[in-house]
Amino acid sequence: MTTISQVSPEKLPVINTLSQTFRLWGQNLVYFSLLGLMFRGGIYLFEVSLEAASYLFKVYIHMMIRLGLLMAVQSLLTYGFYLLITRRCHHYGRQGHTSQLHTEQVHAPQRPLPKISRLNPALLLAVLTFVVFLPLFKLGTTVFLIVNPGPDILFSQLPFLVGNIPGYILALIFFIFIPVAVIEQPGPDKALERCLDLSRGHRWSLFWLFLFTGLFLTLIAQPVSYLLPLIPQGGFLISEIWFDYHRTGATLVQGLTAPFVALLWYSAYTNLAGIKYSQSPEQLNRIFE
Repeated sequence: MTTISQVSPEKLPVINTLSQTFRLWGQNLVYFSLLGLMFRGGIYLFEVSLEAASYLFKVYIHMMIRLGLLMAVQSLLTYGFYLLITRRCHHYGRQGHTSQLHTEQVHAPQRPLPKISRLNPALLLAVLTFVVFLPLFKLGTTVFLIVNPGPDILFSQLPFLVGNIPGYILALIFFIFIPVAVIEQPGPDKALERCLDLSRGHRWSLFWLFLFTGLFLTLIAQPVSYLLPLIPQGGFLISEIWFDYHRTGATLVQGLTAPFVALLWYSAYTNLAGIKYSQSPEQLNRIFE
């Protein structure tokens, strides 16, 4: 029996991962579209209801209270959205409907479907980070830099840079954190460790996937941004403030495209897990026995 201690590094294939993502998206387009529209529409309708309540009941809701309520509902909906969409992908993959890399064979361990009723602390941490902590950090830095302006033009761009760059960095570093949290269901510390372990050696591949995501979503949103101004400014049903055509159109686009990001995370995770499993000493020794 030959013992293999080292293996040649195998990189995450970007094109293959994107192909898997689009295939998975197309095969479940109706389900994912409805889920995304419910997710983004729920957030939008709750925001509208807060505005309507202030007008109809003549009740003043403080801005910080309104912000807290909106973040709480957005966190709840985001948690449910990522849990359901990742669970659907995992179930679909267990049934053998998704094509996998040659490195992830049927001998790889199959994890059970995550339980919806069980609280997932790692997923909750990720949701709170991107829905609550980072937006509050961005708001605080923006207010501080506006109140304390600088003399040069470069300083005028600092609110955008300081407010957005930390989120981009975290999104790139923990690109597969949510699939790890939902499918493997570890604690927050173990999920961070597992995410970093799977991503080690694949940073450039994950960077290109991250860059493609931004360009793809921009290309989809760009035509909408050109078409929406052609619609007369105003609203319907209640008030032009509550049901703005432009905000409604943006919500629809975000709802239809939101599943793509989660699907890309899942595809990258399954491929990285397959590569990691195929290169483990136990699996290689088993193959060459």
